[in-house]
Amino acid sequence: MKNTDQISDISKIKFTLVNCKSLLLTILPLTLFTSSPLYAQNDAWDRCSNHDTYDATHASVDYTYEIWQDWGDACIYVKHNGDFYTKWSNIGNSLARKSVRPGKNNQSIDFQVSASITEGNVFYGAYGWWRNENSTGKYDKAVEYYVVENYDYEPRDELVETGTLTTDNGTYKIYIGGIDRDKNFYVNEGLKHFTQIKAIRVNSGDTGDNRRSSGRITMAEHFNKWATLGWPLGRLDEVAFKVEGYDNNENEYSASVVEAYVAATMSTAGSYNGGN
Repeated sequence: MKNTDQISDISKIKFTLVNCKSLLLTILPLTLFTSSPLYAQNDAWDRCSNHDTYDATHASVDYTYEIWQDWGDACIYVKHNGDFYTKWSNIGNSLARKSVRPGKNNQSIDFQVSASITEGNVFYGAYGWWRNENSTGKYDKAVEYYVVENYDYEPRDELVETGTLTTDNGTYKIYIGGIDRDKNFYVNEGLKHFTQIKAIRVNSGDTGDNRRSSGRITMAEHFNKWATLGWPLGRLDEVAFKVEGYDNNENEYSASVVEAYVAATMSTAGSYNGGN
């Protein structure tokens, strides 16, 4: 979720699968969305909002789905097979995600995304939160994490690069930093400060362009690596696959338009050993 407060490090990520300027990766062109059997499926749940700040969550037997926006038009359509389709226009910041709550330390995500972006910044990948105990045994150290699979430019912002991880046929750069934000997963507990960890699949250098629109994310590999960097996994609250975007110019009611069809399933793979 985009930060509008004073922050020490800010997550601000840009990704484009298909736009008027460049073509990176695609599975299905936008022209197939409305005629595709996937799009034509009946909805198990759907929600739309126009312009006002909006947050809606739906829980099925196995997954939780969420649509959030701060302004603009945003919709989510959850299909009976568990896939979801999301469409945004004139957004400031919007996201749609499919989650397992609380999630497992060896959760894996198999995903496939078809997307079209007219304007604006969009990224997708794994996402979630966990809490760590302090010296008194209270859970007051929170971590917001991302595993970013595709984007237009490396979204490191002011986070500090702390290492790399090679897994799932690609290499990720790891960035860590502190955030102060009124809006976060634990806002009802009065928490403002938390740590943000971002593993960003590289797009240049010796490893080449590894960005992808489908594949498997093995979360245990990331959790183990982050533990060696001083951030062992605590009480895991969520493992999600999320698509998020924001207005390219940060102007209210811009011309940004996004459509994405997401197939993401959760299973288990690997094992978490706390970095040992």
